[in-house]
Formats: sequence, structure tokens, C-alpha cells
Amino acid sequence: MKRKLCLILLAAIACLPLRAEVISAADALAIVESYSTEKHGDKASEHFEKFVAATLDGKYRYAHGLTGDGYGGPCDIIDGYYTGGKPENENYYQFFVPDDPEAACVVEYSLCENEVLNEMYASVMVQLYSASAANRFSDQLVELGFKNMGTDEEGASTFSRGDRAVTLRPELLPNDRGTCYHFYF
Repeated sequence: MKRKLCLILLAAIACLPLRAEVISAADALAIVESYSTEKHGDKASEHFEKFVAATLDGKYRYAHGLTGDGYGGPCDIIDGYYTGGKPENENYYQFFVPDDPEAACVVEYSLCENEVLNEMYASVMVQLYSASAANRFSDQLVELGFKNMGTDEEGASTFSRGDRAVTLRPELLPNDRGTCYHFYF
């Protein structure tokens, strides 16, 4: 009887996934689309909040509260979420410390200005902390129809599909904490 119970338990464990996904490329892409003013007009903020409540809070169990500041540029950070770690300093994503790099992720939503066209657009950054998580995310982009356009001399890769592009930029973390992988939508 014990042996049969052990076999059933081992079979059940073998069916479990090794790691929960921290975020899918499809869900990251949906964040951009959920806050699209072209698609939703004045209701864009409501669509974004509903999507975040259902996906980042509900499905993935992210914590809310990360912000970012101080790096300049044409973007204003609207909101940030994280899982698998904690902010080290002032709740800023730049100081996020993963508990387990495989299970850590930061998602940042920004509103940016295209200075050439004088238009605003939504931008999402997904920050992963392990090469294998970044590879899985890249594979998912390809499955969604994005074509890998190659890697430039600085190590950034661009994925393109129609009028949508995603840029992957690896960055060394300070204090020998490894590498994080920024996906910019």
C-alpha cells in the first residue's frame, strides 16, 4: 500500500510544472494594448487598471508600488509592479533585488513622447533576471509572430511584427548581482 501511494505521489509531482511563469509575452503585449489611447480613448486608464487587477495582481500575484526616476528621457513612469524580490531603496525598480532570479520580474508602464511626431505612446518594460527566463520570453515573442531582427554591436536584439517592435537589452547589475534583461515594448 505504501509503495502504491508513493508511486501515485511521484506521478503527481512529475506532472507539475518546474517553475511558474513570471509573465508571458502575450500578457506583456496586452498591457500595452490595454492602455492604448488609440484603441480605448478616454477609457484607456480604466482598461489598464482592470487588466492589471486581473493579470498582474490576480494571475501572477505581483506587488504594486515600484516607480522609477532620475534617468531622464522622453518617458514618464505611470506605474510599476514586481514579483520574486523586493526594492532595496526608495521603492525604485533600479534598486530591485531578486530573491530567486528565475522567479523575479519587474513590469513598468510608462507614457512616452515621440518628439519627432509630437505624439504620446504607451511603453512597457519587462525586466527579467535570468538568461533562461529571457530566452523563454524571446521564444514566446517568436511564437506570437515576432521576427528576431538580430543583435546590434551593443548586445540589443530587436523583435518586430507589423508596426510593433520589442527590444531586448541585457544590462549588468551593480555589485556583481548578475544580469537583468530589459524587454521594451
